[in-house]
Amino acid sequence: MAEDNLLYIGLIDLRKEQVLACFPRSAMRGTGLLVDEGLEHVYEHATKEDASSSMQQIQLENITVYYKTEDDKKLAILVMVYTEGYPERLVQSMIQEIWKTVSLLGQKGGVVNYKSKTIQLPLSAQLARTFKRYNKAYETDNVLKVSEWRNYVHSAQTQIKVQDATQAVQESMQQIMDSCANMQQLQTMSQALKTKTIVLQNHATSMATYFGKMIIWYISYAVVVFLVIALYISLPIVLAERK
Repeated sequence: MAEDNLLYIGLIDLRKEQVLACFPRSAMRGTGLLVDEGLEHVYEHATKEDASSSMQQIQLENITVYYKTEDDKKLAILVMVYTEGYPERLVQSMIQEIWKTVSLLGQKGGVVNYKSKTIQLPLSAQLARTFKRYNKAYETDNVLKVSEWRNYVHSAQTQIKVQDATQAVQESMQQIMDSCANMQQLQTMSQALKTKTIVLQNHATSMATYFGKMIIWYISYAVVVFLVIALYISLPIVLAERK
């Protein structure tokens, strides 16, 4: 499985163009043509005057080579990757871990002899552990990506359901508000009708009172006229009888 992801990791001496430690060790003896090609490109690029000490990437036909040098450009750590989609952040973490090991070896004082067994054994063991662990980390990373995608799809579906539910609630609230508005309008119209009815009732009462008074006045007037006419008719008769 390792050959499907990581190809090679190593610590190299840029000035001597020499591999100091690596994994797999078979590549150290020049058996890997891809590794040799990657090493040649690193030696060429990393020793230029304007070369950066930050992590660099070289894209070849079949592999991708990452490397990082020291500030004085004496040593470099490189990682060769088969897989095109290998996460760059894993490469960065891998290089940082190896640099820590190299730094600890250099802190013991004096010139570090990377060919001695006291240096080669722990350094090679560290490279092997790092290689195997990050190859597994890549597989785990792929599993996590699938899991993250499933979670994303589930989250998107949940979000759509929430949005639909929210929209339904908003529509219901709008209907309630419209109903309340209609009820308010009906209430206003009803109040206006009640007011008009009261006005009409008051007007009718006033008219009834007015007509009642007019009828009484006409009746009184008719009685007076009747009495006057009766007197006018009866008075000559009474006078005639007295004569």
